[in-house]
Parts: sequence; structure tokens; C-alpha cells
Amino acid sequence: MKLKPKITIADHFWGIEDPRIDRTKRHNLIDIMTIAVSAVICGADGWKRRTKATFMMKLKNYSLQA
Repeated sequence: MKLKPKITIADHFWGIEDPRIDRTKRHNLIDIMTIAVSAVICGADGWKRRTKATFMMKLKNYSLQA
């Protein structure tokens, strides 16, 4: 049985105002917030872009420790 979330990320952050200038908005703020929250949950520790190879090496090292 799949449980529905009690609150969504969008519901949680609904009151945050977007400080960006309209002409610079390429993505919705809630999309950026969702990606950031998901990245932190998955163990991201910064904004550095990672390649697939780097990710796979980190995953392999993690699985060897478990």
C-alpha cells in the first residue's frame, strides 16, 4: 500500500517570494527548490557538477563500505 505524502515540497515552500528579476527566470523557483531538497537528501554537499563516472565511483565506494 503506497502512502500519500502529508505535505508536498510545493506546499511547504508556498510562501517564499522569488527575489529574481523576471527576465532572468529560466526555471520556476519551486522546481529549483525541489531539485535542491532532493539533492541534499541524496547526499549532495555543494553545487559542483558531477559526471556520471564520478557518481558511479562514489556509489561503488559507498557500497563497498556497507
